[in-house]
Amino acid sequence: HAVNTADVLSMLTDMCNLIFGRDTLPKNHISGKTMDFDISMKKLIVFVQGDNISDLKVKSESGDAVGKLISSQQTKYSTKGASDYKSTPDKSLQGMIVAYEDCAAGTYNIEYGGTANSVEVYYEPDADLEFIFTDSEGNNVDLNSLYEGEYKVSFGMKDAKTGKLISSDLLGKPHY
Repeated sequence: HAVNTADVLSMLTDMCNLIFGRDTLPKNHISGKTMDFDISMKKLIVFVQGDNISDLKVKSESGDAVGKLISSQQTKYSTKGASDYKSTPDKSLQGMIVAYEDCAAGTYNIEYGGTANSVEVYYEPDADLEFIFTDSEGNNVDLNSLYEGEYKVSFGMKDAKTGKLISSDLLGKPHY
């Protein structure tokens, strides 16, 4: 429920993120034109809104792309509305959106031309729930080869790209 017109865009963004299984990168992970994340991402969407935004790219400090570019497009206000409704388009609603997939954890620079009013980053983490069974000597046990005995079970979220158990604020607060 949007209380006023200014809240409509953020409410729609939240609703779309829920539907598509992604989240907004928290502001403590974005500083100026730099962003960081400590887990791999299935998908990363960067939306820069402002005047004359162009040539939007996300790159590491060494100049490598954040992942595989899957989409890049200019966006702008709509000039079409309901035929029975008189409105003035908001021409400040313009910018550029890029989407990447298969992104490694790290620190990245957001590069663009123009003057930005806002930078928003949306993400889908590349993480899986992992169960690790070890025998009494601490050796990993194949789940298909379990036999009578005692086992230690470790579990948590695993970065799908690195295979390591992780803990990150970008995964929310999992309850097991």
